[in-house]
This record gives sequence, C-alpha cells and structure tokens, in this order.
Amino acid sequence: MYRNIPILYRVMESFFRYRMLFLISTAVITLIPAAVLLTRKPMYTATALVQVVVPNNAEILGDTRGTGSWITVAQQNVNRLNDQMSDDSMGGFIDKALQAAHLSRPISVDPRVRDPRLALLRKGLSLNTVSDTVFSINLVWDNSNECEEIVKAVQAQYVDEIVTEKSIEATRTREFLDEQLDIYAGKLREAENKVIEFKKHYSGNTDSVTQALMAQASEVRITLDELESSAHNNDLKREIIKQRLAQISPTTVEKKTYDYTHVKTPLEQQKDALEAEKIKLLTVEKYLPTSQRVTALDTQIAALKLQIDAEEKANPSKSKQVSNETVVDNPEYLRLQDQLNEVNMSADTEKAQVSILKQKAADYDAKIAKLPVDEQRLNEIMRPFNVLKARFEDLTKRRQDVGIRADLERRMAQTGLHSLGSVYSQPTGGKTKTAIMLGGLLVFGLILGISVTVLAEWADPTLRYASDVERRLGVPVLISLPELEPLRLTPANSSDQDNRELPGGRPLLPARDE
Repeated sequence: MYRNIPILYRVMESFFRYRMLFLISTAVITLIPAAVLLTRKPMYTATALVQVVVPNNAEILGDTRGTGSWITVAQQNVNRLNDQMSDDSMGGFIDKALQAAHLSRPISVDPRVRDPRLALLRKGLSLNTVSDTVFSINLVWDNSNECEEIVKAVQAQYVDEIVTEKSIEATRTREFLDEQLDIYAGKLREAENKVIEFKKHYSGNTDSVTQALMAQASEVRITLDELESSAHNNDLKREIIKQRLAQISPTTVEKKTYDYTHVKTPLEQQKDALEAEKIKLLTVEKYLPTSQRVTALDTQIAALKLQIDAEEKANPSKSKQVSNETVVDNPEYLRLQDQLNEVNMSADTEKAQVSILKQKAADYDAKIAKLPVDEQRLNEIMRPFNVLKARFEDLTKRRQDVGIRADLERRMAQTGLHSLGSVYSQPTGGKTKTAIMLGGLLVFGLILGISVTVLAEWADPTLRYASDVERRLGVPVLISLPELEPLRLTPANSSDQDNRELPGGRPLLPARDE
C-alpha cells in the first residue's frame, strides 16, 4: 500500500525543483524595470492657476449674447492663450515669454535654428480649465528652476497681452487727441492775435441779431467739428476691429480627438525597400558585406535615416492627427462683428448729419456775408476764434476723460485676472510613488514567477508520485518504495540488509538459496 502525498507537499517540492527558474523570472521582471525607474532622469512639473473675475453670472456661465454657444470664461481664456501660443515668430508671444524667463540655456524660436527644446516645451506645456472661472497653465520640464520660471513668464505675458488688448483703443484715441490739441492750440493762438489786432482799430458793437447769428453759426461749426472728429474715431475703431477680426477665426474648436497611429512617410518606405534589397543581396545572392553594391546600399540607407531624423526633429508631432473635431462659433468673433455693425451704422448716421450741418453752415455764411463790412470782418475773426476755443476746451475735456478711461480699463484688466497660490515645481515621481511602483513590480514579478513555475510543472511529463501512475496508467498501485539511501546495497553490507522488512512484516529481499 502507499500513502497519499499532500498537495501542499507537492507544491513545495515543485517550487524547490524549479527554484532557479522562479528566481530568474522574478528577478528579470522586477530588477530590470526597477533599475530603469531608479536611474531615469528626474522630471518636474509646475502649475499656475489663474482666476478670471467677471461682472455677472451670465458671463460666468458663458452666455454669448444668444449665439447658441455656452462656453465658460475659463475656456474662452484657454482658447485665447492657445491662439497666442501658436505665435512662435520672433518678438511674438512665446519669444517674449522665454526672454522674460531669463533661462540659463535660452530657447530659440527661430525656425532656422530648429531648437529641440522648443519642441519639448510645446509638448510639455498644457492648459486646462479647473472650473468655470479658473484655468491652469501646466509644464513638465527636466529642470526645476526653469520649469518655475517658464510657467511664471507665460502667466505674466498673458496678463500683459490682455492689458494691452483692453487699453489699445483708448491709447490710440488719446494719441489722436494729443495731436489734435497741438494743432488747435496753434490755431487758437493765431486767432487770438487776430482778435487783439482787430479790436485795437475797431470798437463798434453789433446788435442782438448779429450776435445771435454768430452764436448759431458757431454752434453749427462746433457740432460739425465734433461730428467729423467722431467720424474719424469711428474710422479708427473700424480699422482696429477689422484687424482683430483678421487675427481670429470665426469658429473655435471645442473638442479634439487625436489619432496617434504612425503612418510611414515616403522616406521611411524608401529606406525599408533599400534594407530589404540589402538583405536579399546578403542572403539570397550571397554578396559579401564589403562588396561595392552592399556598401552603396548602406550609404543610401544612412542618408535616408539622417533625413528621417531631421523631419522628426522639425515636426515631432507629425504622427499626431486629428481624427474628430467639434467646432462651435467663436464668441469673440461674433462680438466683434456686432461692434463692427454698430460702428458702421454710427458712421452712416454721422455722415448724413455732417451733410446737413454743412448745408446749414453754408446758409449761415451767406447770411453773415450780408452784414456791414466792419461787422463782417469782426464776425470773420471772432467766428473761428470761438469755434477754435470751444473745440480746444472740448478736446481738453475729452483728453482727460480718455486718460481716465484708459487707466480704468488697464486697472480692470489687471484686476480681472488673479493668480491663485504660488508657482513651484515638484518632481513628477515622488518617493511614495516610486515605492508604490517598486512594490507593484515586486508583486508582479512574484506572480509571474509563480505562473512560470506552475506552467513548467504542468508541462513536465515525468511520473513522480503514485497518484500520477494511477491517473496515467489506470491501474492501482499496490506498493511504493521510498527513495532511501540504505536501499542501495553494497557487497560489504548486503548480508546485513537481507533481513530488513517492509511494512507488514514482509521481507525486503527474497531468501537466497544456500
């Protein structure tokens, strides 16, 4: 008879027999990835949070004046910053931000330089919306200090661009008013001198009708000058709006889905063909590697590899293709279109009013021409003086109002974007994360080692236990002999071993004939 072998004993015995296979498979799966994980170059990440302050709840929700598109102000700022990040020209948004960062190793945006760090910057820089009014600027970089400085510079440059955009119209209007004030100041001094010279020789008084006529003519001239100045301002606004419309797209991409499937370029296909031809020459036609034909193919393959590497450096995201886009109307473009329509309507109205006022001014000039000669001379001198004086005072007041409005818009733009928290860099993989990954590698290695051991035991056809014999041969086992060292008899002790008995009192060896 035999005794059943416990399953735990069989498992332990299997692991003992395949201990080297278990240890090697576990070590390979655990140690090699752990070495790569511990020796890789550290990467750092930095995040800058920006809060957009809006005046009312409708703008918080992104109500775009009935356009049917609901986009949060945070997403609008993300889209605007993405548009500015595409400006990689010299002196553009990226160039200004990198110069403000004062990097120890400057990054060049010149396309002729093809700086690889610029491609890494575009790959590592990302923008995300945190909430309806908060968005984040994120960067993954291999230098801690540079990571912080680049994120801070991009954040500060974006705020400066918003401030400049908000105050550009008021700034141009103020410059125009300054030029007009200088012109009218000179004309007013000349008119004052003429009035003084005339009054030295003429002391007559005009009647009430003449004074009323002069006052009406002066009012018409003042109104006409104001309308002409307003028309000029509308022309400036129209040009600014048209320039901005030309810079932005009528639509904006709300969501993109990318396909990262790599498609071989013609250069890669040509390289593969040359490599296949080389293999054919070496294997089928038995060319030597030093033969002239094989050497020529090696030269062509090396040149194609250099061209392929140059293309990948110039456009690292070439295999990144947009598979699906969700396009919506650009709310800023629609808002500018509404402003342009309002400016055009205002300009048409003012042109009609200017035409009417010019006709009235001509009528008043005809009436004034009928006055006495001296009164006419006085009126001719006083009329431009009064017009110039009123116009100068009006320009001075408007210059002050525009200055206040420009300062107010600049301050509102600065206070409309708030930086939340501080910008600091931190490693992308901390000690806790590294320990978790190493623990996961160890567990995965143990699981794989156990799996390999079980697979090897399952594939082993050796009959090691009595139960295996019964299962394979289909016959019962009557007795099983354990593997014991004393059973290996030698001539010296064979006589002593003849009397050994098996369990049950049966002799171990049959009796020998004397």
